[in-house]
Amino acid sequence: MNESGIPLQGMNTQIALEAAQWFVANREGALAPAQAHAFMQWLQASPQHVAEYLEVAAIAGYAAGAAKQDPVALEDLLAQLRPEDNVVEFEAAGGSPASAGRAGVAATRRTAHRRPRRRAFAWGAGIAAMLALAIVGRVLTWSMWRTEVRSYATAHGQQGDWRLPDGTRLRLNSESAVTIRFDRSKRRVEVAHGQALFDIAQQPARPFEVRTGPYLIEDVGTVFDVYRQAGETTVTVVEGRVHVWDLPEASQPARAQRPLADLRSGQRAHLSASGTVAAQSGVDTSKAVAWTREEIVFEDEPLAAVVAEFNRYSKVQVRIGEDAIGELKVSGTFGIHDEVTFRAFLDSLPGLRADTTADGVIVRRRTTERR
Repeated sequence: MNESGIPLQGMNTQIALEAAQWFVANREGALAPAQAHAFMQWLQASPQHVAEYLEVAAIAGYAAGAAKQDPVALEDLLAQLRPEDNVVEFEAAGGSPASAGRAGVAATRRTAHRRPRRRAFAWGAGIAAMLALAIVGRVLTWSMWRTEVRSYATAHGQQGDWRLPDGTRLRLNSESAVTIRFDRSKRRVEVAHGQALFDIAQQPARPFEVRTGPYLIEDVGTVFDVYRQAGETTVTVVEGRVHVWDLPEASQPARAQRPLADLRSGQRAHLSASGTVAAQSGVDTSKAVAWTREEIVFEDEPLAAVVAEFNRYSKVQVRIGEDAIGELKVSGTFGIHDEVTFRAFLDSLPGLRADTTADGVIVRRRTTERR
């Protein structure tokens, strides 16, 4: 550490980048539980993580004071710099990652204090501090200002589970696609099609918004499911609360004074392409997110809807022979990939049979003679 109190040991670029990102996240406010857990795991992974995080924090604190000092010509600094003066020993330390990080910084402090405070050393320390500030400054600026755009998608029968850059957990159901666009002020997600479950990392300074067709879903601290299909969207709140707004045309005011729907845990809204919103309370949220457990759960629902849901996952597609059969109400729970059991269920329905064909399974009315 130099006389100004800034650590001088060299930073691993990747670890320094991660340390700077965690520093920015902590500076913005209290971390969400998932983020806090991830942060602790990152610190405990290596004593160097602790040391780099302390370096970033120290450099960031030093930057405010450094900006007030008189500038010094770089040529003068280089002329007086001796190569060996810019080296500070880092003594090995044992113990836990946290204690190792503190011991390493303390060792640096002890080593630096044993050196003569020569003018050349001070200039060397100044050069190192300037370089460190430049590196971390770029990292902090990159973390805070750049717009990050990523796309996530799943194929037929697949599901995905990701941790987004802000700590939010994203889960996608079969044949789904979303695009995220995160910047310093907002976190935006566009659901192109399919079904997504969001477990939001709380960052009050950066609202989390989900866009689906002509609607905007604004998180108010929650876990919620968005299912977009055939121009319509269903929003189910598992925990917390969301607001549903309409997205205005370019020529219209930015937003109405009140949301179209104010949904809380156990509530759902069906958003039509025509602009109508139908709210529903008393929703079984466990059933709504059964797909995350790789299950299909249905209770007194039309057979046509159940078959359509199963076809989202299965390679063997099921067809219904006539419309009247599709109106039959059924109940049950099945694994999303359990084709054999689901076919047997269809074959057991009163008055119906499930026949295997060259291109899948067809449900027909049962005749006197079964195949």
